[in-house]
Amino acid sequence: MSAQAKKSASPKPDAKQKRFVSLFCADPALNATRAAIGAGYSEKTAAQQASRLLRNVKVRDAIEKVLAKAAMGTEEIAAQWSAIGRVNLSDFFDTVRRYRHPQVEKPLAEVIAERQEQIDFEEEFADASDLTEKQQDDHFVEQQLRKHEVLRLQIELRRNPAATRIVAGPVEWYDEMELNLAKAHALGVFDLAKSIKPTQHGIAIELPDRLGALERLAKWQGMFVDKVEHSGSMGIVWEETKAYEGGEAQAL
Repeated sequence: MSAQAKKSASPKPDAKQKRFVSLFCADPALNATRAAIGAGYSEKTAAQQASRLLRNVKVRDAIEKVLAKAAMGTEEIAAQWSAIGRVNLSDFFDTVRRYRHPQVEKPLAEVIAERQEQIDFEEEFADASDLTEKQQDDHFVEQQLRKHEVLRLQIELRRNPAATRIVAGPVEWYDEMELNLAKAHALGVFDLAKSIKPTQHGIAIELPDRLGALERLAKWQGMFVDKVEHSGSMGIVWEETKAYEGGEAQAL
């Protein structure tokens, strides 16, 4: 290579720039400013740094090489953004019908009446059934325990007529959303997920930024423009309008 060619060749990106390229290319929902922050640039100047980096020849070359190495053209990138933008949580969650016994407060007098009704039922059952002698003995012991419990409650009620008890109430049915891993896998959610990890409540799936992907896709399709205001030396404000087409910003 001639000395002139060596002089004109672009140097390789430094460590921060390489990190920026890696982050910017890895996540289609990550904008340049956030990629700059992730690469280690100051949050205060990240937007300016990101703009400068995207204009840097060696950074642009590095981005193009990463995308070329991955064999991903603009159409495929747009397809990835579209896939993220179309993610709908309801598509891979099932509605499961469950029941529970909520705890309720009940007057002690009602509790005693229910316990006494159980004792009466057990007496009728013992008289009508053909229990063995041992079964009759066991049943008698159980009944005595129930009667003693009722007696204790009756004494408590006499001492405190306003006494209550916390008991299991009527059954309540409710709907609960449950992650369907088979559906998520069939819809390709695992391929889009940023992370998948088990938790004490089940499997946690972190998805990319859907709105960020839709915004990039809209810019790529030229659906809207960005306007940046600049102040001139005479205090005159003018606008630089950038239209997005084919994934690149074009100054108008």
